[in-house]
Amino acid sequence: MRRAYRAADCLLVNSDGLARDMAEILELDPRSIRTIRNPIDVEAIRRASLDVLPEAMEGPFLFTAGRLVHQKGFDVLLRAFASSAFRGSYRLVIAGEGPDLGALQALATELGIAERVLFPGFQKNPWAWMRQCDLYLLSSRWEGCPNALAEALACGAPVLATDCRFGPPELIRHARDGWLVPPEDPAALGQAIDLLLASEQLRERLGTAAASRMEEFDRR
Repeated sequence: MRRAYRAADCLLVNSDGLARDMAEILELDPRSIRTIRNPIDVEAIRRASLDVLPEAMEGPFLFTAGRLVHQKGFDVLLRAFASSAFRGSYRLVIAGEGPDLGALQALATELGIAERVLFPGFQKNPWAWMRQCDLYLLSSRWEGCPNALAEALACGAPVLATDCRFGPPELIRHARDGWLVPPEDPAALGQAIDLLLASEQLRERLGTAAASRMEEFDRR
């Protein structure tokens, strides 16, 4: 890998954190690495977010989306939600497909929250869910530059994400246009869920700032 990357005139990555790590791990000249963040079509996402949900939701809900694999930390999220004071008044929607579905459903049952957690599978239009949720969650153990997170921010959703490598801390300025907590920490994630759900004013402020922030990432 070192030989292959060193042979390139320029290496493109999608986050500054990844650029730094690749330079260190692969012993590359940092001047040969360029960061181009994943662009998003803000206008198209916001237009699609106005669609109705494919299924009726009873009461307020939290939303997250991604492949159901270890990387995404949905097991951490389930434990955090189970510890939340709002577990009885909110539902948690985890959209996506993947090999961990059975294990996650079993964990939800073990934690006593199976009736409060919905696994609707792959969603063609996740942006409608993002716009209508009270809180968008990203619980990943690691990322590159998470498109779903950027899209949720573009929808104006209040966002709670893990400060994982890489991407989230470059998209979110903590307490300004989103909220960050350490990865692999169900207690911290659960406490942040309670903090944000307890304050509609804080969520509205973060959502408004998030939508403005994503103008910088528009593909235009």
